[in-house]
Amino acid sequence: MPKHYGIEEEEESGGPSPIGEETLETLESQRAEIAEGKLLATLGQILATERGVIKIHKVSKNVKSRDLENILPDPIFETRRTTIKAKYAIEDIPVPSVNNIRTLTSTTSIFNKPKIYLDEVIDDAVYITKVDNYISGGNTSNISIGGDIGTHYTIVVQDITNTKWYNFDRKKFEDGYNEKCGHCGEGSLSLTIPPEILETTYNVYFKTSGNEIYDADLPTETSPWVINQLAQATTTFKFDDASGYTADKTSTKLHAPGVVLNAGSINGGEIPITITTVATRGVLALNVNQGKVNASDAILVSLSGDDPVIIATDLTASASGQTGTITGTITLGKSSIRDTSVLFNPTQFFTIT
Repeated sequence: MPKHYGIEEEEESGGPSPIGEETLETLESQRAEIAEGKLLATLGQILATERGVIKIHKVSKNVKSRDLENILPDPIFETRRTTIKAKYAIEDIPVPSVNNIRTLTSTTSIFNKPKIYLDEVIDDAVYITKVDNYISGGNTSNISIGGDIGTHYTIVVQDITNTKWYNFDRKKFEDGYNEKCGHCGEGSLSLTIPPEILETTYNVYFKTSGNEIYDADLPTETSPWVINQLAQATTTFKFDDASGYTADKTSTKLHAPGVVLNAGSINGGEIPITITTVATRGVLALNVNQGKVNASDAILVSLSGDDPVIIATDLTASASGQTGTITGTITLGKSSIRDTSVLFNPTQFFTIT
């Protein structure tokens, strides 16, 4: 059975006395006994003893309850739980973009891009480049190539009508292959297209010459962007060919492609016309009431599929011998971008007798 010890405090009038070698040996002995469970004391009393304030004495084995009245329990420290809630967002470390070429733009709307259409004949999708934009006469545009700064590119502009290539340094089309190499961020390029008498088509495309990565929507040699340079267009008014009739005299109007003919015109855009047809045999007789010709009587045939707009007509049909005639004025609004024929069917106005 372990021994029980009591604690007795002794007060010193002069405060704590210095701890000598004997006291130190006593403290070490008491610590050992506390560790072995032979000595009962509070933490504060042990600390006070180490400083010489009190002394711990062994007591007899017969310890009574009153002998334990002054023994204080060890202090209990309470630590409250603390909950920390953190809000955070995990972001990817940005990876620098390199070697990408993303855009090709111009200061004027000159490019026509291939678009996908459904070919009902073959029941499959095909790429077709329509003439949504065009130039008439000469044109100068600044083109810009956008992408990661410093990325190398190679661009080619080819006149496929005359088999020539554009020299960006000399700003002219020349015989023999030519290309322009540059880097994104170096500024725009000047593209000058000279006037041409005939319609001319130009292909614009990039070529891969290193580790550059072109956007999928940018032009390539096999799927180029197109610049359409249109010539002056002619709208021809005449009789259509029909059995027993031969078209004779015609009238024409020369104009810029796609121009609105009744805009800004001193005569409101009225075009005077006189057209004739000749019967191959017999005599012609008029078969319309007073020879009145309406706009709905005209048949429009355009090479580009964009028929001109007829605003008004003031036309009269007449017959004399083998010759049938329509004369008067016709007013057109927006014209076709290419040559167009405005036809009249002779059988609608005349009968061969």
